[in-house]
Amino acid sequence: MFFLAQARPVLIWPEFSWIPVINGTIFVALVLLTGYYLEKRFRNSIERRAALRAKILKKLPLTYMHGRDVVQIHSFLDHVGVSVLQKIAESSSWFQEVFLPELAIYLAHQGELPAWRDAIIFKRLQHLVHDLGPHPKKILPVVFLTDDEEAFPGLLYSGPPGSDFVQKSIHAKVFTKKLYHSFPVSTGDKIHVLYSGEDRDWIRFDAKIYSLNGNDIGIQVETAPEKDPEKTRAWGGIQMGGGILEDSTLPDEFQGSLSQILNYGSIGTSGTSEIQRRVQAFKEHPGLVRKEHKPEEIQTFIELYSACYARYRSDISPVPKPVLLFLYFFYMDENLLSPTRIVQLYETLEKIKDTQDPYPSDHKLAVYFLPEWLGLILSGKKTPSRNHLAQSYEQVRASMIRKTGTDEYAGDSGIEDLLHLLDWELSNLLFNGLIGVSANPNLAYPILSEDQMYGEMDAFLVTREKINSVVDHVHKIDKHLFYRQISFEPEQTPGKPELAMKEICPDCIILPVFGSRGVLWQEITSGLSSRGRLVFPQILNENMTLAITRTLGEFRWEMERTVRGRKWK
Repeated sequence: MFFLAQARPVLIWPEFSWIPVINGTIFVALVLLTGYYLEKRFRNSIERRAALRAKILKKLPLTYMHGRDVVQIHSFLDHVGVSVLQKIAESSSWFQEVFLPELAIYLAHQGELPAWRDAIIFKRLQHLVHDLGPHPKKILPVVFLTDDEEAFPGLLYSGPPGSDFVQKSIHAKVFTKKLYHSFPVSTGDKIHVLYSGEDRDWIRFDAKIYSLNGNDIGIQVETAPEKDPEKTRAWGGIQMGGGILEDSTLPDEFQGSLSQILNYGSIGTSGTSEIQRRVQAFKEHPGLVRKEHKPEEIQTFIELYSACYARYRSDISPVPKPVLLFLYFFYMDENLLSPTRIVQLYETLEKIKDTQDPYPSDHKLAVYFLPEWLGLILSGKKTPSRNHLAQSYEQVRASMIRKTGTDEYAGDSGIEDLLHLLDWELSNLLFNGLIGVSANPNLAYPILSEDQMYGEMDAFLVTREKINSVVDHVHKIDKHLFYRQISFEPEQTPGKPELAMKEICPDCIILPVFGSRGVLWQEITSGLSSRGRLVFPQILNENMTLAITRTLGEFRWEMERTVRGRKWK
């Protein structure tokens, strides 16, 4: 008690003050007011954007546009700022002065369409939109084409030029596609200009660039315009409507294609209902499905592909024609393509099956379609692809054994083991390949539809002949395209490794999907002396020569970096 009485108190209760309470209350009130203000401003911005968007859509007759083009326009309206939307909605010359240039910039930077497709969209919009403003300008959608076949969309501020335009100067705008990074032409260079005429022919004339300032260029017409039969055949004319303009009759074998494919795959009631629902949704709103789909949806279609391929490989009974088109082109429903296009696809498939040899003539490059490639994987002639973490099938399986202590596939039969291997290859090669070959992965979707194809069939289908033709051309320029440095031990001097250059060509795999570029899948598979793998889409909507050449360049670069390691710069 003595010590307690003598010690000073440890805790002294402070005097009460209202200042902290007032400061805290003011702070909380400011936070709440700021949150309320920001939330109100954000809500008003959303409502303002929605109102402007609705006003703009009333001016655009999208009902008569192709579904994929409608998706591009909706994406453009979602992408631009409110200030641009306000100019489009309120300007008297909204279409030519604001909408068309802004849409052209968006399609060049964000879209995945080739330049001529951009020009077709501009032309179709010009035809459908009548409210061009009080003093409409003469604007002609064109394609600027270099000598190397690099194409860029543009707008020519003039009417269609005639023979009297030779040596005249014209102002134009060019929009560089994201794929090319920059416009590879300078002042004084010549360039080819193409535009679609009223009779659906592509017209071409040559010009010289006399000024270049950003997107604005000045050109001087050098030659009189004339029809270009090659581009007319490859690119096709302009359909002003959005429907399929075919009146031919669909063969009976393709009636009820989706039902035939589902019956052949036999994936169960729930899986069948799920795919039927997704295909129906795609038929009604293809753009919306491409834009808002989830990865799980693609996996559902891959499961159907796996089931169909497993039966296709093991069953000797006749295969329905829709199933064959599904395996080679991811065709699913006869209502998504014109009858003529379906017949053309099957004729193309018959030609493919007649030339199953992946080494035509003396080409060292092997080109496989996906069903052929899967057969090589299952037969053990090719090693399975690596996953997105660069892990092999054996590595993943060994890792699971280390983690769990057991091999969940140990009791499986040989057939079940092959089915696991098939699922692995499709989940990695087809799923990731579909995303890889698309310039916009968010819009990657496997179902084949008419809006993915413009012009003649030969213009966009990737074939062995086209790949080998480009490879031969590049190989003449770069003799060491497929050569790499390897180490070996001569029989005369064992234990003393020597270096040598050896030509090892990669394998090319054509996936049954739509895309805009090729992809270097693996520069090597197991070691420096193993083949690499290149992946291409079956339907390519970019310049085929450039897409294949870029993929070969990527392979060359990555191969050198892999071989040289730290020494590579």
